Amino acid sequence: MSFSLKKAASASSLCAVLLLAACSSQTESAGPTSSPTASPSSSSATASPSPLPSETSAAPSAEPSSAEASSQPAEPSASPQPTVLEEAPVLVAAGTSCGLSNTGRTSLVVAEGSVSCAEVQQVFADFNAQFTGSTQEVNINGYLCHSYSTFETQLMGRTVTCKGQGNRLEAMTDYHVGGVPIDDFQPYTLRSLTGHFALTAQAHGVSCSFGEGNHFACNGPQSITFDKNGALQVAEKYPSTGQGSQVADLPVGYSINTEAGSCLNDGAYLVCSNGVASFKMNSSEFIEL
Repeated sequence: MSFSLKKAASASSLCAVLLLAACSSQTESAGPTSSPTASPSSSSATASPSPLPSETSAAPSAEPSSAEASSQPAEPSASPQPTVLEEAPVLVAAGTSCGLSNTGRTSLVVAEGSVSCAEVQQVFADFNAQFTGSTQEVNINGYLCHSYSTFETQLMGRTVTCKGQGNRLEAMTDYHVGGVPIDDFQPYTLRSLTGHFALTAQAHGVSCSFGEGNHFACNGPQSITFDKNGALQVAEKYPSTGQGSQVADLPVGYSINTEAGSCLNDGAYLVCSNGVASFKMNSSEFIEL
């Protein structure tokens, strides 16, 4: 009886072992659908799904990339504004008239040097602004200026002379033929034994004298005078007195200007005018203008 129990116990144990083995083999070979749901690992629990491309891309920039900018047409840039340069004053040569003064009574003339007409106008305007009637010399903008007496104005055809900065400027009352007004009239002066005098313009074998009392007379192929109304009077040639050799020849481009009239050496003729009548003359020709 005891043997049978032992055999029975052994058989039960064997059966249990066989049964366990059979159960274990069924568990390993079972597919995922028959197995209990596996708990997600900690790594798979925390990982989030891959984000969409739009989420990983940076927000689109308002400015185009350098590649994009280079492919786009450049906007036209504003044209540079031209630089405005202050123009240098135009300098004029001796013998140039710069027009009437601010009083309208005289013609302003550059007689020596080279200067702008704007400067000439300014010098005489400043002189007129402070003029007191005195003939004393005054400094105006670096120029020494002086006015003339009534008699000197009649004789020299000017009211004011300004010298400075290498220039000579004249305010001319009589300037009918242009040219460079003489500075020193002594080389062109003739005096009589009684003290009367005349300025003489001499060139090209002819001469014209401007004497006291508004006297004017020329000697050449014809003898020329002006009547009291300024009209031209032509007569036969006066006999030569030889006085012409006592005065200097008027240089080319220079003029003598008096209340009676003006004469200019233009290089070929002595050209004269009193503002009413004009002519030119040399040793062989007389031409009324």
